[in-house]
Amino acid sequence: MSNEGEIAGTVKYRGKRRIYTADYEADTRDDLVLLFPTNFTAAVPAIKKMPDMSYEETALFQLKKLVDHEIEA
Repeated sequence: MSNEGEIAGTVKYRGKRRIYTADYEADTRDDLVLLFPTNFTAAVPAIKKMPDMSYEETALFQLKKLVDHEIEA
């Protein structure tokens, strides 16, 4: 991402079975975080940035929720 106001990165989370990774993109203009899982496929909607978290922490929160509640449940 090269536009001003946009952030990109990668987050990792250790689940029960393995380590999950996801790339994320965040738009600081509308505070949306979009997650792109890299080692599994899942439909992940964009979420609003959590007020007390950074964009990276919000992406990690989203990945943890996805793994714990939907993939390893």
